[in-house]
Amino acid sequence: MGETSDDQIEMPPVTPPPPLPLPADVPLAAMPPVARALVEAARRLLVAEGFKALSLEAIAREAGENKAMVRYYFGDKDGLLAALVDSLIRDNQVAANAEMRALQPGPKRIHAWADGLGRVAADTESFFALFSLVPHILGSKRLRPRIADLYEWYRGLNIEACLPGAEGHDRHAAGLGALLTAVVDGIALQSLLDPDRFDPDAAFVVLGDMVEAYVEKRREASG
Repeated sequence: MGETSDDQIEMPPVTPPPPLPLPADVPLAAMPPVARALVEAARRLLVAEGFKALSLEAIAREAGENKAMVRYYFGDKDGLLAALVDSLIRDNQVAANAEMRALQPGPKRIHAWADGLGRVAADTESFFALFSLVPHILGSKRLRPRIADLYEWYRGLNIEACLPGAEGHDRHAAGLGALLTAVVDGIALQSLLDPDRFDPDAAFVVLGDMVEAYVEKRREASG
């Protein structure tokens, strides 16, 4: 039998892998199944056992995947944690965003947004996970700016909901966006600390009334 030279062998086409790590703003539902499983596994471990449980080996074992998949999809552990925080903040806003954008600017939209913020704050498991990560985030030169960008996006949503057309460099609009963000985080923390006695719903009813009054005062002042 004659030998076949290398240039006569037909090699199957090679499909290059997608560019990885994943972009920072990919929603959890849009992630490849393995990546989503890793993020969800990290969240379960964080809620059940705390930050100390988040080793690559433990996350991979919980997800039923090889730990090399963390590097493949997220670059490293901090990349995975950034995706986790993104899912805790950004993904929680999906329903509230859709409801807000379906309404015309005005009191009804403001109160619908306040109600939506109340539903976000009510997801205490997500906030427990987020607050558990805060010490690590604050100590990470890589994670701090990325999560800061995420909070900037969050503040922008608050401005869009209540003061559509205002820009983030408008000092008063920026202040309102920051206050609403702080209210959600603060109410969620109080709910976690004292779930039996604390009534978060009342806070968001008052919040809607306060923001409506502020927006009306601003409109009158602008003529």
